[in-house]
Amino acid sequence: MTASPLSNLVLRARASLFKQLDAQVRDRDMLFIVGIPGVGKSLMLQQAALLAERRSRPVTLLRWDVARIAFEESAHCAAYAEVDQVTHAGIRLAVGHWLRPAIARWYADKGRKDLLIAECPLVGHRFIEVAKPLQDEIEPLLCGRSTSFLIPTPTLDVRTKIEALREEELRRPRHAQEQYNAPPELLRQFVDEVRDLARQLQLRVDEGSKGYLPEVYLAVYEHLLQHRHISPLIIDELLPTRASAQTLPDSCAELVPSEQQVLTSINQIETLSHEEMNHRAANWWKA
Repeated sequence: MTASPLSNLVLRARASLFKQLDAQVRDRDMLFIVGIPGVGKSLMLQQAALLAERRSRPVTLLRWDVARIAFEESAHCAAYAEVDQVTHAGIRLAVGHWLRPAIARWYADKGRKDLLIAECPLVGHRFIEVAKPLQDEIEPLLCGRSTSFLIPTPTLDVRTKIEALREEELRRPRHAQEQYNAPPELLRQFVDEVRDLARQLQLRVDEGSKGYLPEVYLAVYEHLLQHRHISPLIIDELLPTRASAQTLPDSCAELVPSEQQVLTSINQIETLSHEEMNHRAANWWKA
C-alpha cells in the first residue's frame, strides 16, 4: 500500500457523514461496508481507515477483491478462471468457506484492540456469508452491538456521476487495485440483479422505472441484513477525492487467505458440479 496523508480525509467536507462514520470507528470492533459495486464502498473504507489512523487505532482490512484474487492466483484454483470478467462461481463459494473462520481467527488474535473494516458486495455470493445467521463461534459477534453493517447509498445523481468516474478510472487508473473494479456494464448488471431480487422479495418496485433507484437498493440490502445492526450512509454529493479510493494508510494490515487456507476451502467445493456451483451462487440471497 502507498502512504496516505490525512489530507485524503475528504469527509471533512460533509459534516454529517463525517460524524456518523467517525462514531462508528470510535465505538465498534468491526465495520462491514456493504453494497453493489459503484456506491462508494471503497471510498468509505478508505475514509474509515483514515479516521481510525486519526484516532491512533490499529486497522485490519478485509476486502472482497483482495481475498478473491488470492484464490484466483492460486494453482489450486486453475479450473475456476474468470468468465467475461465475472468471478467463477467456484471461487465465490470457496471464498465463502474461508470467510467466517478467518474473521473468528482474527478476533481471537486481535480481540478488541484492532478495528476490522471489511468491504463486502454481498450481491452474487460475494461475502454474503457475513449476513447469514449461522450457528458458529463468530455469529454472536456479527449480530452484536460491537459490529455495524454500513450501507453507502448514493442518490441517483451521485450514482450517475460515480458510473462516469468508473469509466475514467478504467481508462486512466490512479492505483493498481483499480484494475479489479467492475466495469460499467457490470455495474448495470448488478443494479438489474438487485431490482429483480426486490421483485422476488415483494418489495415495492415501480415497474415502469429502470436503472438504479436508491430506495429499492436500500430496501433490498436492509432485507439481506435483517439479522444485523445496520446504518445507511446517505451520499447526496460527490465527494472531492484527492487520490484514488484505493490509496490506504501503510499502517493497515490485510486479512488474506494463506495458500493452505485456499486449498482447504477449494477442497470443500470441488466435489460439486459446475451446475451446482452456479445454482448456489445464483441463489446467494437465500438463507
